[in-house]
Amino acid sequence: MHSILHELVHEIARLIGHQLGDEMALAVVLAVTAANLVRSRIRRAKQRSRPIPAPAVPGLAGGVYPLILHHSRGSQLVLVALGLLAMPILYASLELPKIIINNAIESDHFPIVISDISLEQVEYLVLLSALYLIAIMASGALKF
Repeated sequence: MHSILHELVHEIARLIGHQLGDEMALAVVLAVTAANLVRSRIRRAKQRSRPIPAPAVPGLAGGVYPLILHHSRGSQLVLVALGLLAMPILYASLELPKIIINNAIESDHFPIVISDISLEQVEYLVLLSALYLIAIMASGALKF
């Protein structure tokens, strides 16, 4: 249903743009957007004017999210930090197999010089495999 509606809106926009010209189509789109914005502001104002019912659970007047943050803010920050730390390790564990295949196995450009160290094909393959093992172990440790 969403796809059909999406295609219909695109077809109407194309027809408006073709019949009225691009400037008029832009004006129509802006007018509809402004009308939707005004309608949503009116709806929000009506919701604010309604009386707020008493919380069903005593102590949750502000909602459940402030309560959770109040009691576990430190743990939440640690989890966010661990998640941010896991991203580059996950990227490395996904990228290293491609590098192993493309650069260490299928490449004919050897020896490779990495910071003044010359590596032959087998040495380079062992180095990349060891880095891959470390990345997989670190990713598993962070998940644990």
